[in-house]
Amino acid sequence: IAVDGTFDAAEVRAKSADGRWNTAQKKLDWTGQVSVGGPAGGGRNAGSLSVIGNASMTGLTATLNGSEAYSVVVDTALVKDIAIEGEKTGIQSASLSGVTASGETKNSPLPRLGLKSLNLTGVVSDAGTGLAIASLRASGLSGRITKLKGGSVALPSTKSDRKDTAPASPPGGATTTTPGFRIGDATLTDGRLEFIDQSIQPPFSIETSRFQGSLKNFDTANPGKDARIKL
Repeated sequence: IAVDGTFDAAEVRAKSADGRWNTAQKKLDWTGQVSVGGPAGGGRNAGSLSVIGNASMTGLTATLNGSEAYSVVVDTALVKDIAIEGEKTGIQSASLSGVTASGETKNSPLPRLGLKSLNLTGVVSDAGTGLAIASLRASGLSGRITKLKGGSVALPSTKSDRKDTAPASPPGGATTTTPGFRIGDATLTDGRLEFIDQSIQPPFSIETSRFQGSLKNFDTANPGKDARIKL
């Protein structure tokens, strides 16, 4: 089964069955092809989903529902040449503007982040190998990170997050591979960062402005490879 054409929708909403997250979009436009199929006679790839096309979104809000809700808001997003096949997703380029992320209140200890613009190219996500980004350009970053009284950094969580559950062992003594994260070239310009440390008395804070940085050849799956970082 294949559908080829354009699709637009307003006030699109989605949520997970377990209540961990929910999303809302004011407007969504899609141009491309969506198909469901596989080899004759069934098999592993029978009924597989394939998506190819371009998408634009306006007013996207994604929320993690934990002990405190944490929301990411994107004013506009344009994604070109999306290709989804099974567990692999590729994106030629993506441009986002007006990105913010924060907790429920102004004084929330959760990270408070903002970006004027974010541009990505060569994005590939695979369940087995992880996430790779050829290039990333971020402009106008503003952020606030808080270290709590107990010494940990406040991070978003979901309702089902549990720290007392050990990960299940793979069957038959098989080994597992942790998906990696790779980025070829990243630059940050016009940044402003604030760090608050509540683990000491009196609490301490430091702020940087006009922050700039670059990162090249970063790969968590290849720790022996040197990455170049400039701040």
